[in-house]
Amino acid sequence: MEQKFTISEIREKKNLIDSLCHISRCPIHIFQESQMVYSSADIAGIDKYKSEDPFICDPALIQSMRGSAMTPPAIVSETDGIFYGVLHCFTNTLCVIGPLAVKKPDIRQTHSYMRRHQMKDFQNYFIHTGQTAQTLAILQLLNFILTGHNSGAAPAANPRLFNFDQLPGTPQEQQDFLLQSYKLSHNDDDTDHVPYKMEELMMSCIREGDYDKLKRMFTTASNNNYSSGTMAHSPLKQTEYGAVIGVSLMSRAAIAGGVNPYDAYDMNDLYLQKIASVSSEKEYNKIFEDSFLGYINAVRKVKAQQSQSAHIEKCKTYISRHLNKPFTREDLAEYTDLSPTYLSHLFVQHEHQTLKSYILKERVAAAMNMLKFSDYSISQIAEYLCFGTQSRFGATFKKFAGMSPGEYRRQNQHLT
Repeated sequence: MEQKFTISEIREKKNLIDSLCHISRCPIHIFQESQMVYSSADIAGIDKYKSEDPFICDPALIQSMRGSAMTPPAIVSETDGIFYGVLHCFTNTLCVIGPLAVKKPDIRQTHSYMRRHQMKDFQNYFIHTGQTAQTLAILQLLNFILTGHNSGAAPAANPRLFNFDQLPGTPQEQQDFLLQSYKLSHNDDDTDHVPYKMEELMMSCIREGDYDKLKRMFTTASNNNYSSGTMAHSPLKQTEYGAVIGVSLMSRAAIAGGVNPYDAYDMNDLYLQKIASVSSEKEYNKIFEDSFLGYINAVRKVKAQQSQSAHIEKCKTYISRHLNKPFTREDLAEYTDLSPTYLSHLFVQHEHQTLKSYILKERVAAAMNMLKFSDYSISQIAEYLCFGTQSRFGATFKKFAGMSPGEYRRQNQHLT
């Protein structure tokens, strides 16, 4: 048989409920079916405060809350940080605490609330401030006063925020409501979301391949008690989602840092596959740590290659500007700030030919142009381009061009 309250039973407890209103400074309303059987406005006389009670001025307000009442208690929110605590006691009684506000509303917010609920007394009405945890605790006390038993474990640690399957309104209105509810549910936390600027700085560490700086950023976030928000009420799922989001964001930062997109996407896929294959917070955190080390190393490798390429390009520039001047490997090494041995090794690694071969090839290319477009003799060209002797010039030219300098001139000279 369903348990129900009678109106007389509630009125017998009126003095206790009045005391709870005074102590908590929170408006309390109790409804049976569609009838209001208790209002904190009655404490000072209903006629005086009729224009200040949103549930009297706007009967539709309580109807909008019936679908949200559940056990454990629920927090139901409006715009501007205004919310209510709602709870069913047995089957026929609905208890509502509020309206309350997270922060003291300004005049515009208060008047906006009053207009929404057809309230008239714009001069005297104000909305008390409160916290969601406090509101849920008061609902438990109210439930104890009415029923004589505790509703169970304190719900403040994980309050329910409306019945999401029965939300009224358009999709946009539902989204606005859920966002406001989420904000309200976190008012009592001592943690702040990681600021966007800090997230961007963390991603810049990946782009720059700066592991030491990234470690300092994580330390700063930890010392400031920042969090990534609540993506799931299960700690395990929270850690899993954090790892998935972090790995994906870092892959994009690595691409911005110069890593080949296909390589970064492949790394991202592999890390996500690893996440999908484990089931503990420790394993999720380990994969997350491995991923940012992996992405940073990938960026560092690219930047090292780019730095090496810069040295090689600087070396090639020097060669092109000194084809008609004698220079040594040591001169090139000094110009590029590298040791002669490392420069030779790096050049072969990037150009797939020796430094000496490249210099000779460039001088032969310059000789071809001179043979085509100038009237310099072969011996003059050999001397001008630092081949030393005409015979050495001839042998080197034939090695790269496949014919002697004289044959090349006869076939290609463009002089009139």
